[in-house]
This record gives sequence, structure tokens and C-alpha cells, in this order.
Amino acid sequence: MAYRLIRIMLFTFMTLLALSSPAMADDGKPTQHRLVWKYPRFRLWEYIAAGAVSAGNIGFEVAYSAQPKDKWTSPILFDSAARNFFRGGTAESRLLADDISDYLWHYSTYYVLLDGLVTPLVSDKFNYDVAFQLTLLNWQAVGATGLLARLAHVTVGRTRPSLQGCTNEEGAENKCEFRGASFIAGHAAMTSANAGLACANHQNLKLYGGGIPDAAVCPLMVTAAASVGILRIIADKHWLSDTVVSWVLGGSIGYGMPYFLHYRYVQKVVSPLPNTALLPWGDATGAGVQFAGLF
Repeated sequence: MAYRLIRIMLFTFMTLLALSSPAMADDGKPTQHRLVWKYPRFRLWEYIAAGAVSAGNIGFEVAYSAQPKDKWTSPILFDSAARNFFRGGTAESRLLADDISDYLWHYSTYYVLLDGLVTPLVSDKFNYDVAFQLTLLNWQAVGATGLLARLAHVTVGRTRPSLQGCTNEEGAENKCEFRGASFIAGHAAMTSANAGLACANHQNLKLYGGGIPDAAVCPLMVTAAASVGILRIIADKHWLSDTVVSWVLGGSIGYGMPYFLHYRYVQKVVSPLPNTALLPWGDATGAGVQFAGLF
């Protein structure tokens, strides 16, 4: 229940923020801010798509709350071996791993969203422009990851490994009952998306001023995502195959969406020297970019 409420509150908050915050126009005037948004701004079709994704998330939450039927119950490939190796030996150890994975997922999400919103405001003279664009990028990627996760939960219907050997006998310790979907691993997917966003944002905008502080964000977040995936296996919540797919999917969306839609397109190239420019060139043997200027 807490998982669903947090997801709904998160997507609702991001939707309202995106619709209510004024976008800052790029009028070409010199900026006094340390951070400058030199990438394409959120486009109309992205607003529409992200809003539709948020609405879809709410719809899939409702469908998931109806406890979809189990359609896939067996392990594949190295699932059984990984479960035997990682699974906590006691109920207490599995519960502890479950709790820690919850905290890591929640706090990594809060960090990415607040980092994109608060850091430009607090550390860069209330830079609403960058804060708004980063919030939109975070909303877009987090929403897309959540949508695909719940879509898989509702349609694939894979049972958690903890249901292996369950029974319907009265008073049984391991009763066959709905415990949530196993594929994909939602915690691992969302934390990986957070890691991808943090990596992309800090590589392309030196939110902490550059150097070690910005460079440390990506490996720390990737470590958190990897830890969450392993902890969910220890807690007997997911198979290894669920987790690997989630790592790849979440990380690809978290890093790929902001990169391919925004960061790879640099609108302004600031020359290090006056009266200089980067110019395209080409001849019969090839093509490239050349640096030219008047000295």
C-alpha cells in the first residue's frame, strides 16, 4: 500500500509542478547564474507525453491493486542458483533486507528530485530556469520507468520467488497468496532510473561546481541501485532475471531519455577565445570540425 501511495503522490506532484511552473524563455541576454541551460527545452509534445504517462501510471496502479493473477511461476537460467546463494537464511534477515531496499529506493528518488529542484535555487541565486528544466527531465524519466514497471506487473504476472513451495493448507506458514509481482523488480528499476538521471544531470550540468563532488554522484548512485537489486534477492522478493532486466531498463531510461532528448543537443558553443569559432570543413578525403579565428 505504501508503495502505491508514494508512487501516486510522486507522479501527481510532478504533474502539478510541471503544469503550474512558468517556463523561463531564453532571450539571449547575459545571465548572472553559474548554471546555464544550453540544451533544448521541454517541448510541447514532451509535456503531452509525460502527462499521459502520469495518467497511465495512476491507471496501472488501480489495475495492480486488483491483484492480477499469477501467470508465470517458474525460475529461468541462473535464477534458482542465485536464490540459493543470496536468499536470507532467516525471516528476520529477509525482512531487514526488504526494509533497507525500501529506504534506498525512497531516498534515492527524493535525492534526484530535490537535487534537480533545490540545488539550482539554493546554490545559484534562485535559478528557476535550470531548476524547472531539470524537474521536467526527472518527471519524464521517473514516470516512464514507473509506467513500464507496472505494465509488466499487470501483464506478465510473475510470482515472487517466496511463493515457491507454498501451500493452501490451513495454518501453513508459506500460504499461496498474492505478494506482489516479481517481474520486473520495481525497486531496482526505479533506483537505476534515479542513478541514470543523477549521472546524466551531473555530467552535463556541474550542479555542485564540478570536480570531486559532481564526479562522486554517479558512482554512489549506481552503487545504491546495485545494492537495492541484491537486497531484493536477499529478501526473496525477486529472481535474478527480474533484477538484471530492471537494472538495464531503469538505467537506460534514466540516462538515455535526458541524453537523447536534450543533453546531446548543445544550442550554444562558447568559444574559449574572442574572435574564434568552430567551423565545419570537408574535402575529397573526409570531413570534420576545425578551429579558426582572427588573432
